[in-house]
Amino acid sequence: MRKIRLLVLTALCAALLALCAAPAHAVTYADGDYTVAFSMEGLGRHNFAWPTATVHVEGGALYVDFTMERVEPRTHAPQFDWAKTSLGQVNGYINDETFTCSFYRVPVESLGRVEISMFSSAMSTVMDYVMVIDGSSIPEAGAAEATPEPTAEPTPEPTPEPTPEPTPEPTPEPTPEPTPEPTPEPTPEPTAEPTPEPAPSAAPSEAPAVTETPAPAETPAPAETKPAEQPAASSEPILTVGAETETAPAKTGLGLTGYLLIAAAVIVVVGGGIVLGTRGKRK
Repeated sequence: MRKIRLLVLTALCAALLALCAAPAHAVTYADGDYTVAFSMEGLGRHNFAWPTATVHVEGGALYVDFTMERVEPRTHAPQFDWAKTSLGQVNGYINDETFTCSFYRVPVESLGRVEISMFSSAMSTVMDYVMVIDGSSIPEAGAAEATPEPTAEPTPEPTPEPTPEPTPEPTPEPTPEPTPEPTPEPTPEPTAEPTPEPAPSAAPSEAPAVTETPAPAETPAPAETKPAEQPAASSEPILTVGAETETAPAKTGLGLTGYLLIAAAVIVVVGGGIVLGTRGKRK
């Protein structure tokens, strides 16, 4: 009987232990993604963990996403190749441009303080840390879910129509004023030098026009007592050339009147010759 009792007590204790060991999160948290406060103990002064992490609850299983960043010196990102918990191992994503190392879907048994081991390729060793996950903001499964208030869709603000910019009117290019063509100065025609007229050679004075002067009537010599008939005036003309005068021989017995007429004719002829000679020299 004692053996039977001992076996029954052992079975009851094992059942109680199994119930206590069963993960509480399987029925504790509602499925969804939640942002929670996060920290990591034991990192030292070179690296630090971002103050928030994301907890995924899927079918009662818990997963956590977190990121670590290099503080000093900022020459490279934290060199952690993988992280491992009691439920599994995930690889890290190193980004040297942002000096960060991130881990996604790290499986955890519960929230709160969770031990984690990470392999540092820079130290070539496994380092142990403690994650502190605050699950107080995650609703429990089975709790009366508050009816979410409908999220008012934001009224889209009217897109302001772009004010058309005024098309600048093209500035008219100034019309170039026509360059006045220089007026060609008239080429002075060569002035014909007057051909010097040959000086008139001393030509013999033109013969003045012959003036026929009727000779005075001859007075007949008194030969007879009876009055003599006066002879007719001589029809021979007196020829005048230049300053010389040729007078036809007159018959004797001209009388005073005849001589006066001859003298007047001579003066006229001589004066005309002088006038004609002066005009010829002026020409």
